[in-house]
Amino acid sequence: MTKVQRDIYEFLVDKREIDIFVSEDYQTGFEVKQVFDYLNIQALLFPDFRAEKFDDLRSYKEELFDIFISLDKYYSFDKKNRPTLIIPKESFKNNFPSKNLRKPFYIEFGDELSLKVFVDNLKRFGYQDSGIVQNRGEFAIKNRIVDLFPINLEHPFRITFSENSEVEEIRTYSQISQMGTNEEIEKIEIYPAYFSFLEDRYLEILEEIQDCEFNSISPDIQSFGLWFLKEGEVQKLKSKNNIFNSESIPETLKFYDIELEVKDKKQSYQKSDILLDELNSGDYIVHTEYGIGIFEKLSKETIFGGVRDFIKIRYFDENYLLLPIEKLNLLSSYISATGKIPKIDKLGKGGFFKKSEKVREMLSVIARYIAEISAKRKLLQAPKIKKIDLKELQENAGFQYTKDQKNSIKIIGENLNNSYPMDHLLIGDVGFGKTEVAINTIFLAIQSGYQVAFVVPTTLLAKQHYTNLKKRFDKYKIDITHIDKFVKPKMKRDLMKKSENGDIQLIIGTHSILDFKFKNLGFLIIDEEHKFGVKQKSRLQENYANIHLLSMSATPIPRTLHQAISKLKTISKLDTPPKGRVAVKTFLKEYDEVVVKDVILKELKRDGQIFYIFNSIVDIEHKKIELLNILPHLKILVLHSKVKPAVMEDEILNFENGKYDVLLSTTIIGAGIHIPNVNTIIIDGSDRFGVADLHQLRGRVGRGEREGYCFFFVEKMAKLTENASKRLIALEENSSLGSGSSLAMHDLEIRGGGNIVGENQSGHIDDIGYSLYVQILEEELQKIAFKGGENIQNENSIEIQLSVEAYISQKVIADERVKLEIYRRVTNSKNINDVDFIENELKDRFGKIDVQTDQFLDLIRIRIIGEKLGIKSISNIQKKISIVGSDDKRIALDSPTRDDDDILITILDFLKSFG
Repeated sequence: MTKVQRDIYEFLVDKREIDIFVSEDYQTGFEVKQVFDYLNIQALLFPDFRAEKFDDLRSYKEELFDIFISLDKYYSFDKKNRPTLIIPKESFKNNFPSKNLRKPFYIEFGDELSLKVFVDNLKRFGYQDSGIVQNRGEFAIKNRIVDLFPINLEHPFRITFSENSEVEEIRTYSQISQMGTNEEIEKIEIYPAYFSFLEDRYLEILEEIQDCEFNSISPDIQSFGLWFLKEGEVQKLKSKNNIFNSESIPETLKFYDIELEVKDKKQSYQKSDILLDELNSGDYIVHTEYGIGIFEKLSKETIFGGVRDFIKIRYFDENYLLLPIEKLNLLSSYISATGKIPKIDKLGKGGFFKKSEKVREMLSVIARYIAEISAKRKLLQAPKIKKIDLKELQENAGFQYTKDQKNSIKIIGENLNNSYPMDHLLIGDVGFGKTEVAINTIFLAIQSGYQVAFVVPTTLLAKQHYTNLKKRFDKYKIDITHIDKFVKPKMKRDLMKKSENGDIQLIIGTHSILDFKFKNLGFLIIDEEHKFGVKQKSRLQENYANIHLLSMSATPIPRTLHQAISKLKTISKLDTPPKGRVAVKTFLKEYDEVVVKDVILKELKRDGQIFYIFNSIVDIEHKKIELLNILPHLKILVLHSKVKPAVMEDEILNFENGKYDVLLSTTIIGAGIHIPNVNTIIIDGSDRFGVADLHQLRGRVGRGEREGYCFFFVEKMAKLTENASKRLIALEENSSLGSGSSLAMHDLEIRGGGNIVGENQSGHIDDIGYSLYVQILEEELQKIAFKGGENIQNENSIEIQLSVEAYISQKVIADERVKLEIYRRVTNSKNINDVDFIENELKDRFGKIDVQTDQFLDLIRIRIIGEKLGIKSISNIQKKISIVGSDDKRIALDSPTRDDDDILITILDFLKSFG
């Protein structure tokens, strides 16, 4: 028990009452709530809400929802029987909506209710219209179906209206798969996402907000409504007598040792695994055969007498390609390794084919190297590391392990106990606990009598790990040292001698560890594995081939690549953020020197430091002068890719040691740097960055228990394109842990595929884009990984020229983003079952599907079966159908009629006859 828990426990045991307890922060409040739960005394714990008046509240959406839910529970009790309210002091300072603004409304099976009236109610309640519902506070309309995620309930609901304005069906559904369940609901209670305004007051407050000049892209009720509530609409949480805090509770002199429940009363909301790949006009894309072009638009065209959707792509010299939508699987977003603008290719396969084949040859060599190393390891005898009790070590960590951490420790521990050398890859974002997993496995190896080498890419990271591990292993008298370029030659020689004699049990350092010899090395750990080149890793693995190897990376890898690599090495992932980690609050602002000054001073007042991202080497010194004009005494460090590596490393250490206030740099800090005292990041010109870059840069702060702040600055809000606005708003709203943009995570996965190779291949990647680069790597790895004649072969490309109407119509899916997402999934289907599943999903999510959509799905079925049979082309003239096989022989079929459905059924039946 903590001190505050002991004090509260005695206070409550003595029958003293508390109406409101004001805690120092959420964690303290949580500890107090544990005592109330133990004594079976009703209490409500409010979240920590640290917004200041007139802050843009989009970034505080999740906290506001949790506050409103807590308020609704509190208001549900009569005044005499209300539970104790436990509230952090920052939250207690604020006014909250009165009970009158938190009135719910109900929707029941069989209600006569206009769809328009229902949607208008949702908007007034603060629910946001979105193409796909993934989070609390969102809804989406699809024909006569409304998907809704009430903030007060744990699951979203799918509500179907009849043509006669009657509630026909209410079902729950999964926000992960978007599929409905069989559970039918009679009635649901919908609390406001924000406030239950009447129409007149809703319009009045909206007008008041929009009349003010807020530095925000979207001044609305969700952003600023709380600050415009008037007297009678707000109230302070108060009590006449019984308001306490830690200082006003008498200090107990007794010692209590009570087993308290550790479950946290905070809900975790899983994100959908549906990706909304926004393919925007002007985006660079890659066709697997024709290369890099520019996406123009999704276009409905009549070709061969049939209406279909086509992707229009512009190539060099204003040449265009119309790609049938059923071949969308041949396209991928262009993502560069360096961020440079690509050269678009000439329309034709020749030049791009040569480039991609050159990349394939290089990746084939790398894939074989990875496989050979893996095969050799399995033939070697490895040190057998014992399984021992890790309970004491884990209890001394000072925090609770996540489920993912426990699982990874278990898997790695079992692998270390095998007779052949382990080769394991641990993937997890910075701050998600990779080092803690490593600490457990290091302890196992050392307690079994073996030495451990811990290799990291930078001196800074070596020092961070050394400090951390020295502290954790202090009570176990483990001999630890670290080596870097600053160690003098004599000391290095002494350390090398001690290592060779076995006097050092754990050594941490950069690749200079390669010069060391060991008496009894049993375990090698490579941190930030993706930052080491193939040659460096080759030397490491050749020198230490018969020992256990743990590689750690903060970069995710694509699922398919994950599967291929898992045939060669074992893998575990850390996807769960640790308890106590605070989300980064994100704000989108128009550039203003006053705002910049306030942001910097606010961080300096809490003795913190700032990252300032300005991605132009040419103008970065001018930006430094600008900042010094605002704050003349500011200590600024400027770094970019032209600074010498040795100078950069020294200066980052100086920054970490507090010699500078601000690190003004290009995006070079985006990968790997972790300085706990930096918890504000400013990104200047954020509209010129991709979503993935912004998401990754934001991840540089807020990794500990101190709240992180991220500011996206743009030159002028009015000049933002619609697409840039959407991207930035999405990131501003989705700042809670684990709720990063799906698109950003998708891009990061693609980047991870490139990084896993570990060699500097930026030129090759820029030539063909990350997506295709990863695809080729996957193919080369799978050729090796799947033995016994199961090598992956390139699928036959089939030409389908049918005069049929086949497309997903606006009647079924109106939202272009969602339509493209469905197109992507359908065209990537590998078998008929995949298409059948998506057809059922469409019916579930969007209601009855029309003829054109049904025929598009049949067209995909024809393509899948035809490719597997090696068919080259399928075409028709009226009811005459022509099929050309792999042997170039032509087969003629007759459809019963010229109707589209008869033509498609005739072809499908013929193809299915081949089994």
